[in-house]
Amino acid sequence: MPRPQRRATRGLIAVIALVVAVHLGLGGLLLASGPWRHWAIGTVLALILAKALFILGRLLIRRSNARKAD
Repeated sequence: MPRPQRRATRGLIAVIALVVAVHLGLGGLLLASGPWRHWAIGTVLALILAKALFILGRLLIRRSNARKAD
């Protein structure tokens, strides 16, 4: 049975792979779609990117604070 840290690492890798696949799919749609869809797909990609940056920023801040507490 994998240790919890390994499970978390594998989970993170799976999430990253899923995010990359979604971005590639949306990017392909963006290239193959009509002009009005460009705005819609671009908006979705921007929201996904903003959410990912927010989560990553919070994670880094939490880790930084945890290291300072030790």
